[in-house]
Amino acid sequence: MVIPHWRAHAVRAFAWFLGSNDLSVSLIDLETGSCCDGLHPGRANENRGAESVVSYLLGLAQIRRLDRFVAETAISERLQALRSKNSLNYRSN
Repeated sequence: MVIPHWRAHAVRAFAWFLGSNDLSVSLIDLETGSCCDGLHPGRANENRGAESVVSYLLGLAQIRRLDRFVAETAISERLQALRSKNSLNYRSN
């Protein structure tokens, strides 16, 4: 399945907001819900525009959506394998 490969890239990109960036600084303020606009050499940009918050929230929504898809796909594959196994057991009896 290709999704886990892409999920790893998506998580890596999203982690930039959470501190996996050149400065190891989280750009998200969990108390206010704001998001810094970016990085300057040596510090986070103090501006906290709506575009940054929207970008963070869209990324968060997509990561959650991808996680649900991966989980649902894994469950579906397990059910299909169980059904196949039960079908084979039924035929052999």
